[in-house]
Amino acid sequence: HPVYTHVLPPAAAGDVGDTERLRQETALVAGAVRDALAGGGTLLLADERAAIAVPEMLRVLVDEQGLGWDEAWARTRAVTVSRFGSPKSEPRRPFWLLSFLECEQPRLLEILYEVNRRHLDEVEALWPGDGERRRRLSLFREGDARRLRPGPLAVIGSAHADVATPWDGPAAETLADLAVLRGKALRARPTPVFARRWLADGNPALAELLALTLGERWATDPAGLDRLETLAFDPAFRGAFRAARRANRERLAARLRDAAGVEIDADALVDVRVGALAGHERPLVNVLGLVREHLRLTAGGWTPPAPRTVVLARVAEAVGPGSQRLVRLLQAVADVVNRDERARPALRVAVLPECDEETVRLLAASADLSNQPGTAGSGSAGARGPGPAGQAGSRRGPPGGAGGGG
Repeated sequence: HPVYTHVLPPAAAGDVGDTERLRQETALVAGAVRDALAGGGTLLLADERAAIAVPEMLRVLVDEQGLGWDEAWARTRAVTVSRFGSPKSEPRRPFWLLSFLECEQPRLLEILYEVNRRHLDEVEALWPGDGERRRRLSLFREGDARRLRPGPLAVIGSAHADVATPWDGPAAETLADLAVLRGKALRARPTPVFARRWLADGNPALAELLALTLGERWATDPAGLDRLETLAFDPAFRGAFRAARRANRERLAARLRDAAGVEIDADALVDVRVGALAGHERPLVNVLGLVREHLRLTAGGWTPPAPRTVVLARVAEAVGPGSQRLVRLLQAVADVVNRDERARPALRVAVLPECDEETVRLLAASADLSNQPGTAGSGSAGARGPGPAGQAGSRRGPPGGAGGGG
């Protein structure tokens, strides 16, 4: 089935104000809702901000298609699923102020009030008279400045929600209550590893080794991977694992030779840094780090424990204005490092200005070290791209296994 992805990349600091940002996000979810409803498909929310798609879908069904509230709410829940990373806290943003929503999106706020009323009626029916629990599970955070809480909104507005473990911090208690309220519709799951994309297609050498060691069912039985822990002490397995990693480095060496004109040592550690080279990723820190390491090698007399190849790659779909200057800066630093005989073979640097999905898989298969702008649990789980600020997707066809985030 066709998969339609709607991704709002992070804005540079001070690039747009809150008003423009909200307009961008509501336009994004409106497109995702249209795609989902047009083909009878499934809407996947792969980031908390995308939860604004829930009132938007209700608005379309009630205001434009003339459905009653009960039918519209049931249909919204039936075609929406969500998948998030491990929550640890409730950050100040993206919880829009209700006073702000009242000015910018009054109809969506009216719908949110009705959704919250129905939600809290369910809470009261399950826990009669428990005011503290009602406050904790409300879709609005109370206080001097009331704010929308998109996480609980996505959970109650979805047919099922997967929230990666662990459930820590202030969000854990809320999620535990929502799990009782929603039953099997809310599932605590580790962030999945997609065997086909990242192993069978992206790392065939390792996939073959896993099939020989664990059997052909390893891709459909993630629990079987626990057996790898005991194989860490098996000399034959370790030798085969090293051979697979070297084969991947040799593939990467050929790609870097063709794409960046850089010759690398297949025995060197591969340090991968993939992102959008946007301001929030602090790319200048990477630049300064490379300069510092070059100076340590050439002027400081430092000898690293192992030679290293640093690969800085910009994902093609994240190319945007302003990042081209950073690419040129990185390429200039890489050129200085690579031309300096004193830095060989300890350090080599390759810059890939545009990195497609196939190259990303190759980098993942070859990496010994990974220095990324985001970490698991800090953004959306399963979302494509370097930490989108808002993401929703739709898939044509019957609900189940929806795409959208990648």
